[in-house]
Amino acid sequence: MSGFAPDGDAVCAGQARAGKGKTESQGKSEASDKPESPSVVKSRFIDSGWRLTIPKVMRDHLGWGPGTPICVSWDGIHIIIRSPKSCPYCLDVVRMGSLGKVVLPPRVRVEANLYRGQIMTLRIEGDTVLVKSGDSQVRCKACGSEMDVKDELPNVHLCRRCREALQKAAVRAVTWR
Repeated sequence: MSGFAPDGDAVCAGQARAGKGKTESQGKSEASDKPESPSVVKSRFIDSGWRLTIPKVMRDHLGWGPGTPICVSWDGIHIIIRSPKSCPYCLDVVRMGSLGKVVLPPRVRVEANLYRGQIMTLRIEGDTVLVKSGDSQVRCKACGSEMDVKDELPNVHLCRRCREALQKAAVRAVTWR
C-alpha cells in the first residue's frame, strides 16, 4: 500500500513502509524543473499481456522514455505509477517499453482485482500517474465480457454471445417437452 508524503506527494509502497518521502529541497528543485502538469485525463485498456500504455503526452511531460524504471503500486483506490529516483524500497519496479507500455506486476493485479481488457482512466498528479478503473464500464454478468453488453433485465447486463446462448437454452427447454 502506498502513502503520501507530508507535502501531499505520493510515495511508492516501499517508501511509505520505510517512512521515507520527499524532502523540502527535493520538492522545490523538481517543481522548478517541470512546467505545470497538464490537466490530461486519458482512457486506456489493459492488454492481453497485462500491459498498460502511458499516453505520449503524459510520458513527455514526466520525461519518461524507453527503459525508464517505473515503480507500480496500489493504494486501495488508485494504481500509482511513478519513476522513483533511486528508490531501493520499491518491490514492483518494471521498465517502460518503447511505446510507453508498462507491465502491471502480478501483486498489483491481484490487489487491484484487475482483468485483461479492463478500461482504465489515467491522470497526472505531480510526478505520478494515477490509474483508476473506468467509471462507465459495464460487464456481462455471465462471462465478464465488455463487448456488445446490453441491459436485459434491471441491473442484469448480458453480452451478445450470452444472450444468444440463453435464448437457445430457453427454446430447448420449451420445445423439449
